[in-house]
Amino acid sequence: MKKQELNYYPMKMQPVYKNYIWGGTRLLEHFNKDKDSEFSTIAESWEVSCNLAGLTTISDGIFRGKTLQEIVNLSKSDFLGKNNLVFPIIVKLIDAQKDLSIQVHPSEGNANTDMGESAKSEFWYIVDCDKDSYIYYGFKEDISKKEFINSIKTKTTCGLLNKINIKKGEAYYIPAGTIHALGKGALVAEIQQNSNTTFRIYDYDRVDCNGKLRELHIDRAVEILNFKRTDVNLQLKENFSNFECEYFKVRKITISKDMVFNKSRDNFDIIQFISGKGIIVYNNIYYNANLGDTFFIPAKIKNYYIKGQCDLLITQA
Repeated sequence: MKKQELNYYPMKMQPVYKNYIWGGTRLLEHFNKDKDSEFSTIAESWEVSCNLAGLTTISDGIFRGKTLQEIVNLSKSDFLGKNNLVFPIIVKLIDAQKDLSIQVHPSEGNANTDMGESAKSEFWYIVDCDKDSYIYYGFKEDISKKEFINSIKTKTTCGLLNKINIKKGEAYYIPAGTIHALGKGALVAEIQQNSNTTFRIYDYDRVDCNGKLRELHIDRAVEILNFKRTDVNLQLKENFSNFECEYFKVRKITISKDMVFNKSRDNFDIIQFISGKGIIVYNNIYYNANLGDTFFIPAKIKNYYIKGQCDLLITQA
């Protein structure tokens, strides 16, 4: 297909589903995710991804059935914007029916690219949660590597961490190197760097479907962890509306009737419908959007509007 023949439109995404041992049924029930999925539970729905671990596809229009990466390769500047040479992020929905492992991700400075590692800072928006849901977020106090390793041996690591009760509508940014975990009962939208590198530190002695303990990565975790105290008050964002870091920008927008979007940046938009439903209108064509749908808006599209009653997360790189 020649570049001049390319057709730009709001592209509804077909997610890739991941079924880990801690997943549940809320993505099926709350967001009406694919009832024909091979999984009876879904831990993660990769909504938008060009990562080889989960290549999402386009579900409508002339590009239906193509992976997003295939489409981006047609013209990176038109689809991603002139500043993005590769697709930089992954957008997910996560259902933590059970506690996730205590874990950490590498940064650009300590990811071993020769081993296939890549940096991962991430952002959580709490779509919904149980009344007693929580997260683990960073260390309560500065500790030494020796103290940390001893806590692994004595299974007391959780006691060293900030345990934060969470509420619907809050948001948290987890920089690479920060020890963390989602607790059970959390339904989360996650925006992260384009990486699938996670180092497990503690997994509650759980076994996998084969009855084996899941692998831990203590040696690598020690090399990349930030052992300094984490100031929780600087990270907590109640009634979230806007966040920006060097890797991505996330906004929450509530639409009660309609809203016009004029993109001032040469960038793509990723739109997640986290409550309600609406219609995206571009070039006088209507694109229906239901609760849980995610759309990729190419950089070439500068103006569009959304009608309906809905809450959106809009992400740019």
